[in-house]
Amino acid sequence: MTILFPVAIFSVISIATCIDSLAQPSKPKKASNDTWHCRFAALPFRLLPIMLIFAGAEILTGRCIYAAVLTVVAVSLLVWGSNLKRDLLGEPLLFSDAAVIKACFQHPRFYVNALALPARIAVLFGIFVICFAVISLLAFDLCHLSSVNRSALLERGLGVALASASLYLLMAVARTRLPARLMPRLIVTR
Repeated sequence: MTILFPVAIFSVISIATCIDSLAQPSKPKKASNDTWHCRFAALPFRLLPIMLIFAGAEILTGRCIYAAVLTVVAVSLLVWGSNLKRDLLGEPLLFSDAAVIKACFQHPRFYVNALALPARIAVLFGIFVICFAVISLLAFDLCHLSSVNRSALLERGLGVALASASLYLLMAVARTRLPARLMPRLIVTR
């Protein structure tokens, strides 16, 4: 456990950042020093949500390898969903789209028919991987209740600490003027 936790965090950051770079539009219109400055300044907004997802999965599972796999699958589904929404509607996936999740379950035909068959299979596979991992871990923990697994408790404690730190840093960065600097300038013509 001692060496796996930092390795899992580094692996999740590396893989999820690569997956996040696949989100459309991925390339800036022109490359300049200002573009690299904006990308570096936007790094906390890319890394901290990934770490928050990892910490939540760590708290849920108590194992860093499963948490890493769940985080990579969750980031992959989010990027894929954002690209799909951009292709269908011309806009990226936003936080306010979480309000539509209830409508997806109430009227599945409306949302499922918009997806191609490979996309439907990919969504079902991603949901299956997440559900299988969580259920198998819970079943394993229930089978081994008699033996106290201190490393799982320690990893869950590390997950709580990581989630708290990520959430605090994300809120602290969001309160600065940094988000306004990263927003594209709107050109108003009269």
